[in-house]
Amino acid sequence: MIRAKYLTCFILLLSAVSLFSQTLTLSVTKDRLQSEDLKAIMVSNQYGVLRYFTFAGQLPKDSAHTFQVRQRIGEALALTLVEEVEDQGYYSFENTTYIGLSDGAVIGRAMAPKKAPNYRNFNVRVADVDGVEEFQLFGPLSRRPEYRVSREVLNISAKLEDNAGIFAVMRLPGENFLRHFTSPMTADNNFELSREGLGKTVYMGKIAMPYQTEWEGTIKGMLDGYEFHLFNSAQKQIGATDTIPFFVPGGVQFDSLSLFLSDINNKGIALYGTYKEALPARIDTFSFEPSFLRSESKSFTFAAGSDEGQHYAISYYYSLGQGRPLASWHLWGEMEGMDQVDFILPDIPEELYEIIPELAEIASPIAIDKNSFYCTQYCDDYDFSARPALLENPKWRMRHGMVARRKLKELEE
Repeated sequence: MIRAKYLTCFILLLSAVSLFSQTLTLSVTKDRLQSEDLKAIMVSNQYGVLRYFTFAGQLPKDSAHTFQVRQRIGEALALTLVEEVEDQGYYSFENTTYIGLSDGAVIGRAMAPKKAPNYRNFNVRVADVDGVEEFQLFGPLSRRPEYRVSREVLNISAKLEDNAGIFAVMRLPGENFLRHFTSPMTADNNFELSREGLGKTVYMGKIAMPYQTEWEGTIKGMLDGYEFHLFNSAQKQIGATDTIPFFVPGGVQFDSLSLFLSDINNKGIALYGTYKEALPARIDTFSFEPSFLRSESKSFTFAAGSDEGQHYAISYYYSLGQGRPLASWHLWGEMEGMDQVDFILPDIPEELYEIIPELAEIASPIAIDKNSFYCTQYCDDYDFSARPALLENPKWRMRHGMVARRKLKELEE
């Protein structure tokens, strides 16, 4: 009788636990696990209480790591990847936290590792040309392009990044219009044509920007997998302006057009976009409140206005001393539908301090910044709680026409 009574109480207790909690299945993809920098995976709630912890080095690298965490009613679970950074024998950390995950969430690699660019030579010979009044070659070059006219043949040679298309604009003597040579890369990259084979129309467009500043970035046209640069601030400095000029080769139908323009150093804004047919005549920004209601060494609170964007990123920065890599902790979340965002950084297990002692610096950040992201294209097909790392990828931001705003706040020591 007594055993039956205890058994009944135990069953009721299990029922109560299931009523006030649910089990979430989370995954970290294989390519993310294969990073030598990844040291640990943690799951915590919005109050910093750990719900899960494991060392990444103890996990198999030939498949995704899928695990379950119990989420209590009212909790917003966040997954943190703890990564060690090394630079010339000095160590630091770069942690990333994804806040408010849903059942089935997958944490993939934010973007492919950067590779050193590969450049290829190309040569263009244009017959029936007796001179060149103006010339410009667009795109990421390894050296200044060379062009010269000899025996009425224009010879153009340059070394261009191998994922870029060739787009050269020129004005020939006696003509008041621009001609162009536009082509994807080929196997031998040797081109021969006559003057009449050059494109006879170059359109000059303009995009009105939200305000006047020294905008940096690129405008590109995609064709057959190649990127044709239509504007590149690294090649052509245009000074402070509220209008971005760009060139489009006539007779060329691009598969898509994209832009990335930013003013990070002044007002902290970045503009992304991908377009099928035409670039916009104007790009606008959105309202942004950079201040925090509260910002402390391990926690923050800010108001989340409905017109300030759908997503946010908060970054803490830490100084480990001269010559040491700058340490950082980046937190990504969703604020659409929320009045206020509150979060406390996860508790650090003691055994993690043993392999990354620099984590002790999280109590003394030197700066914190707030980022807001406003989506303008194809916004309904993205669920941050299921695929949060996509938000970090610039190519993904291009597709969704993201407008990003940022404000860095230095903290008193």
